[in-house]
Amino acid sequence: MKPLTAALLLSLIPAALPTSAAESIPPRKAGLWEIATEVSMIPGQKMMAQRCVGPDGDGDVLDPGARERKKCSPPKISRAGTAYVTDMTCTVQGSNATIHGTVSGDFQSQYSGRIDTTYSPPLHGLSSSSMAISARWLGPCPAGQKPGDTVLSTPGGRLNLKDVVRGLTH
Repeated sequence: MKPLTAALLLSLIPAALPTSAAESIPPRKAGLWEIATEVSMIPGQKMMAQRCVGPDGDGDVLDPGARERKKCSPPKISRAGTAYVTDMTCTVQGSNATIHGTVSGDFQSQYSGRIDTTYSPPLHGLSSSSMAISARWLGPCPAGQKPGDTVLSTPGGRLNLKDVVRGLTH
């Protein structure tokens, strides 16, 4: 997996922070969320994603089943004023990714935050990354879109995240 692809996949972790699976973070409203992410590796360029969230946060990284597939530790969540602070570690291709994120918002119409990740040993030469996120609720998920379905808008066009992951694992 190339560093940019790994960072792109990890960039969806902030989208998953506000889930019902996490005890202290309010669940996001079910429906279609637009998520803007700016990653330190490509400054000044936002990546846009539209993610369908189910009533139970289906498809989220912090979901216990998804966490097991991603080899992530249970998140440690605390509050700092109006923000929620989350710390967790994941194993990504033999590298230990230590993730520290903060997120705030009403989780019904919007939320925003920042996530910092360090990799030990470096993942394909990448020792750390940071990203800023902002998300807003757009409405119900479109017909045919299931919870967890994520469509990425990139400078090269639109990608369905499931297709990208399937291509990486086959």
